[in-house]
Amino acid sequence: MKKLIMMAGMALCGLTAGAQSVPVLKAQEKLAKQDFAAAEQILIEGIDDVNAKWEKKKLKDPAALPDTKKLAELHNKLGEVYGLQFNPELMKAAQGQPLDTAKFCTMLDKTVESYSKSAEYDFTPDAKGKAKPRFEANNRKMLGSMLDYYYYSGVFKNQNGDTKGSCEEFKKFINLRKSPIFSEAQQDSIYQAKKKIYDQAAFNVSLLYYQSKDWDNALASIDDAMGDPANLKDAYIIKQQAYLEKGDTAAWVKTLEEAVERVEDNTNYMEQLIYYYTQKNDAASANALADGLIAKTPESKSAWYMKGCTKLNLENDYMGAREYFQKAIDIDPAYPEANLNMAYCFMNEVRKNRDEGKYKYAFRSSYTSKEKDAYMKELHEIQDYYRKAMPYAEKVREAKPDNVKLWGPALSMIYANLSMDDKAKEVDNLISAANKQ
Repeated sequence: MKKLIMMAGMALCGLTAGAQSVPVLKAQEKLAKQDFAAAEQILIEGIDDVNAKWEKKKLKDPAALPDTKKLAELHNKLGEVYGLQFNPELMKAAQGQPLDTAKFCTMLDKTVESYSKSAEYDFTPDAKGKAKPRFEANNRKMLGSMLDYYYYSGVFKNQNGDTKGSCEEFKKFINLRKSPIFSEAQQDSIYQAKKKIYDQAAFNVSLLYYQSKDWDNALASIDDAMGDPANLKDAYIIKQQAYLEKGDTAAWVKTLEEAVERVEDNTNYMEQLIYYYTQKNDAASANALADGLIAKTPESKSAWYMKGCTKLNLENDYMGAREYFQKAIDIDPAYPEANLNMAYCFMNEVRKNRDEGKYKYAFRSSYTSKEKDAYMKELHEIQDYYRKAMPYAEKVREAKPDNVKLWGPALSMIYANLSMDDKAKEVDNLISAANKQ
């Protein structure tokens, strides 16, 4: 499962705004002395004063509107006050220096909130139904310059063990570009310019919910996490596991079927489905899914592989299974799973023939001299199956030499039945060592 990914590069935001009202001028004087607390207090008192006057007006005229021009100006300046306190922490982060992450997150929130409120009031129509935005360009510039920073605060909070807070920060990162200050075209442009990181943020949200076993929120956010093909496999792991934990088998099966169709490396999902269909003895559903995949993507090795698995596991049709596994191997000669199952098709056919009573002498502990020819004939036929299985199992070993547990049991059985005792012993020793690790 992937971990959270940090964005590369940080840029400082610039801070500019016009000022005319008395509170704003007084706040500017305090800012010149870097007295941020005093500047903040002056502006908040100015905002409270505007709202208090509005409340009085509403006593006489319930339809009265606040002085949105002043509120837009005050909030705009307040955004500057917070931004000036945010920038030093941002600079430290950009330079890889230790920073106050709590202050980073807090000031980021306050800065974005202030500019967002300024934009809201700036576009609020007056009593005549008209809006004359004064700070539109500045608010858009400032919010635009801060689009990336919630991603960092999400990472910081995750590093501090605040999973819930981290989720909220990543959500803020995703949603900030949707601010009304940006047109629909601008919102789309912002997303397209950094699609990969927006998709990563959505994945981070689902991943954090998954890691904290918050299955409902993991499922609520997972569909948005599937935008980046690089995350698709892990996203489906989250989705299927969440449904499994909730006991929703139908949704779990549907998720696996979706994953088989959409994920390139989908062998694990197919094997889970085959196991499920085998437990239910539901060959019809397995065949329907495999046939549908073949019809849609005949060039897909996975589609043919699943059809082969269906024949092998649900129908015990080993000859038919080999036909489909071979088609998968024709597409990808090194396909480990298809090669291994091809080997098992030959090996399982021996077992099937034995269970059906075909071999009367080969599995006896002894035989008479008159039975020797029949015994040798059966033995030769059995060994022929293992000789045919051997190159496929050996190809898996070549493809995944370190995965002894995958190919070891098959090769051990093949070598033993072909009286290749030295090779069988070698593989058995490798299996024993692998089991001890």
